[in-house]
Amino acid sequence: MPKRYQPPGVGMTPSKTKLGKFLRARRLELGLRQTEVAKISGMRQSHYSAFETGLFKSLKPKQLNSLSKALQCEPLQLQSLFFNKPEPKTELGKLIRTRRKRLGLTLKEFAKFSGINYPVIRILENGIRDSFSYRLIKPLAKALALEPSVLSKYVGRKMKATDSKLGQLIRTRRKELAFNQIQLAEKLQITRQFLSQIELGKCPLSQNDIMIELLAKVLELDILELQKARPAIKVRRRSVEEARLTPLGKFLTRRRLELGLSQKELAGRMEIWMSTISVIETGRLHPGPKLLNKLSRALECQIPAELIPLRITIRLSNQGFKNLSKIKEISNINNDSEIIDRAIELLREQLEKPT
Repeated sequence: MPKRYQPPGVGMTPSKTKLGKFLRARRLELGLRQTEVAKISGMRQSHYSAFETGLFKSLKPKQLNSLSKALQCEPLQLQSLFFNKPEPKTELGKLIRTRRKRLGLTLKEFAKFSGINYPVIRILENGIRDSFSYRLIKPLAKALALEPSVLSKYVGRKMKATDSKLGQLIRTRRKELAFNQIQLAEKLQITRQFLSQIELGKCPLSQNDIMIELLAKVLELDILELQKARPAIKVRRRSVEEARLTPLGKFLTRRRLELGLSQKELAGRMEIWMSTISVIETGRLHPGPKLLNKLSRALECQIPAELIPLRITIRLSNQGFKNLSKIKEISNINNDSEIIDRAIELLREQLEKPT
């Protein structure tokens, strides 16, 4: 007995796409079965069925021509029913798609031409990401026939924003040259962390002319442009304090710096607190004889007598000591000390003043 078939169109899975609905409607209009259309177009029946049900949403050029002949319709009519991809939502995606279509390349052909993985290209064009890494800027710019500077604004967008004019100038130029922070730091022979601090404005380079010259050379920028962008020198709080130092404080500070000592190191030599050194240098504490002797030994110098404050002599004069020899005896201080001799001389002057 001949094999019996159900009428065309019975028991079929519903179609989900415009292309699938058109293919099915046109096939049934011609009274053809899927197997017959598949045989005429040169494809498997399961493959053709996937187009009708919507599992496959678009046709390749060869499939388009063969199906248009099998179903007796125009290729453009079928082409208009393809699933159209939505426009990219990002500026970068729109740029890539526009340039790619201008070059007449499919997404896979463009990925192969650029040497970038297809999933990465698809993510960038579809707008899933709006930025890319530094290693992609040169191959992507070459494939799109663009200058790297055009794509530089899409690189490293996750970095912290900077309010520094100098930092912004360095970062913009670095991106134009397709350098990441590590690459530029190696050329400058500094750490990446230091370069990051410069870009963020935490290291303004107000007095670092050597680094400004090096940046101008590596980034191929005008040195005057960099100098103009860096902030003016700020007067530090320490400078204000130094202007208010007492003569003794200035002498001690100058001598300490000549020896290359910090306040902490000097305090360690004297076995006292660092805060004590600070208040002596700023004039908030007048050192006594023992402390002056320690300072003299630690700084390896003789402290000029005229710089010694009158705290001791004034205190003694207020106690009513008028006999200088008795003052020496009570103070129990080495009489040969130049410091003590000067202090007693100043005390004599105080006592001889008319009341």
